[in-house]
Amino acid sequence: MDAVLRDRLIAAAILIALIGTWALVVFRPQFRELRRLRDQNTARQAAIAKDIQKIGGLAEVTRQVEEMRKRYQDFDRRLPKRKELSEFLAQISWNRDQERLDNEIFQPGNPTKEDLFHTLPIIMRFKGSFLSLTNFMKRMETMERLTRTKRLAIARGGNDHLDIELHMNIYFTES
Repeated sequence: MDAVLRDRLIAAAILIALIGTWALVVFRPQFRELRRLRDQNTARQAAIAKDIQKIGGLAEVTRQVEEMRKRYQDFDRRLPKRKELSEFLAQISWNRDQERLDNEIFQPGNPTKEDLFHTLPIIMRFKGSFLSLTNFMKRMETMERLTRTKRLAIARGGNDHLDIELHMNIYFTES
């Protein structure tokens, strides 16, 4: 029996040695690699979550950019210089004449100085049809130079014509 017990102990020792060797040679390195990959995966998931959070703000920025584009869509129109101002006023008169609006008053006001530009108010009174008025306003809107209508008053006149009063600002630079 002693020999059988001894053979069993030797077999158990060999089995334990094999399991220990397998644990040191195979299991432990694979366990370290698995831990390293899990840590790497966690770090990448955190980076992805951070990037998703950044992208979440991108939609808001895109919306704001579109809003600004709409607000400043005609900001590329230029301001005339003072020496070009007479040409600009002549162009307004020409547009009015092209639409067959009968001139009663074309009265430029006194220029006012702003920080970066000057403003020249103009009061115009004329008679014409509604269609002529709308075409005149379209022409003014498509002019290369910047104008703004501040007030528009329309009253019924005689002979299917309208009495129109238009207060407009035009902008120019000093130089």
